[in-house]
Amino acid sequence: MSNERVSVLIPARNEVYLQKTIDSILSAAEGDIEIVAVCDGYWPDPPIQDDPRVTLIHHTEAIGQRPAINEAARIATGKYVLKTDGHSMFDQGFDVKLKADCEYDWTVIPRMYNLDVEKWEPKWNKRTDYMWIRSPEAKDKSFRHNYWDGPCAKEFPAEYKIYKKKIQNAPEIDDVMTGQGACFFMHKERFWELGGMDEAHGQWGQMGIELACKAWLSGGRQVVNKKTWFAHWFRGGGGPGFPWPASGKEQEFARKYSKKLWTSGKWPLQKRPLQWLVDKFAPVPTWNGKKKNYGTDTWIAKGRVFKVEELYEKRLEYSDQKKSKSLTRLFEVFPPIVERILGDECFSDETIQQTEYYDYLVSRLHPSARLESGPSDSGKRHCLNMFKDLVRLCGNIKKDGLKAPLDMYLDKRGKHVLTRGTRRLEIIHQLGRTNVPVRLWRTEWLARHYIPSAAWPEPDGSIHALAVEQFLKLGHKATDKYWVHGYTPLYDRHIGHLRGKKRGKLLELGVKTGMSLAMWNDAFPKANIYGLDLDPKQSEKVLKRKKRVKVFGGKEEDIELLKTIGKEGPFDVIIDDCEHRPIPQRRSFDALWPYVANGGFYIIEDLHPNYADRYSSNSIMPYLQSLTDSIWTDHQIKEVAFYPNIIFIQKA
Repeated sequence: MSNERVSVLIPARNEVYLQKTIDSILSAAEGDIEIVAVCDGYWPDPPIQDDPRVTLIHHTEAIGQRPAINEAARIATGKYVLKTDGHSMFDQGFDVKLKADCEYDWTVIPRMYNLDVEKWEPKWNKRTDYMWIRSPEAKDKSFRHNYWDGPCAKEFPAEYKIYKKKIQNAPEIDDVMTGQGACFFMHKERFWELGGMDEAHGQWGQMGIELACKAWLSGGRQVVNKKTWFAHWFRGGGGPGFPWPASGKEQEFARKYSKKLWTSGKWPLQKRPLQWLVDKFAPVPTWNGKKKNYGTDTWIAKGRVFKVEELYEKRLEYSDQKKSKSLTRLFEVFPPIVERILGDECFSDETIQQTEYYDYLVSRLHPSARLESGPSDSGKRHCLNMFKDLVRLCGNIKKDGLKAPLDMYLDKRGKHVLTRGTRRLEIIHQLGRTNVPVRLWRTEWLARHYIPSAAWPEPDGSIHALAVEQFLKLGHKATDKYWVHGYTPLYDRHIGHLRGKKRGKLLELGVKTGMSLAMWNDAFPKANIYGLDLDPKQSEKVLKRKKRVKVFGGKEEDIELLKTIGKEGPFDVIIDDCEHRPIPQRRSFDALWPYVANGGFYIIEDLHPNYADRYSSNSIMPYLQSLTDSIWTDHQIKEVAFYPNIIFIQKA
């Protein structure tokens, strides 16, 4: 039989009703059930009664609610997880009812009642089905969950009236903007796919917001199931106080972290902006109908750093599941052969053919190259060449390190998929490397079409080769023009011929740590290199011995400053890698274009925000496209070259 067990996770601290909660769950459940309770910093008194369905974890020192939930989920054996507080009561058959209406990418909340702990029964007149999120700009209790019923009716009468009309004929399974965090139900695999509970929030706080944003912004759904219920005790008045002693400072930290995470659009699994969620449930009180377009993004690729050990241990999980059968076999035969190669063992054609890895390569040949007697001559040559290529790869990485990042993409469920770098991951793991740079593509399509060629140049002094050399030495700290964006071959194509020019000048807006300026200093040995950054001190360490480099401090929006810098020109090359927003990009272009030398180039990197909702009304793209007309009309432009995320404009 398939596993249909529900694992109930109870993070418990100073709980006086934990035994009653456990009894309620066990008596109300009608399917296969287990309970994993974490007694966090205390022992229940009296002790919890023994039951084979109940597992207790005890911590002498409290670790906090979020870590406790994750710990319980790690040892859970069920297909589903249900998190609840240790002061809750459940409807008869709640587990069966929840399983019946839970798609893989759903987070489900049972209908909630207040619990009368003295009678141990629900307060039937105090029911909660729907909640909403306050705006990050709200004056009071910003970015926190709120109940539609209660004070909301008087505080926000217009929105409340619309809400009441919406739910008049609402279905029993209905979308909810957020929950309170006391109870949620979902597939266990989905729980971990979304990263479990984010412990970076701290021990406690913002749990309802976290669950809702993860569900909706990953492309999934959060619903209330009115077919079943749980009752929750809300502490107040007399009796035990709040179990987790979270200070006001800790709670404020959780709220600030939560705001920044969800309004910035930088959660790695995010497919929808926060504004999408607000629009879906509009009108939402405190948002005032104003579209902030929180987190809307159209990024193509981002740079990330992974722990080698994490990637290696989960390499099958991170792989394309369509290839899991083949990869399982590869992961069996590949490590031993890499170990032999790294141990400097020599291989002849004969000894290569005696290895399991060679047999694996043969099994991957096209059927036309696999004969009953063995591989065809061309198939044999192919497999031998593949093996020898591995030997070269091992030798190069052992000697110099990685020349390129690994490549991953986010699939439709927001899962990271390793699409290129499986062999290199094994090699650096065996070499004991700690971290590895990864280029993360937003979609599989982008990865398939825009991953640069795997054929990297020998050190030939080109801009691209210099960037590769910098990456070899510095890894993810090297300029992202190469290892994240893949711009450097395009720079060779368009401005490579200017590198030998005496007294040339290059200006870059937005230099951060100065790695790109260091590359330009090497690539243009006879030129003066200029930069602009809000904090020029960031680049002092990298650039202090480079006498031809000068960095100005200030904002790209400061047009007078740009004109002052422009007077250092004319410039053969100006690169805008600063704000990455259309209005500053346009203003900088208008201010600095007069200072581009005839035949010189103005280059704008990272154009993707121009296609984001929050910037589309001010997009610079129509203007840039119109510049092509100048080639035929006023002849101010010699060439305009568009590429994914970057444009080269050459002055006539």
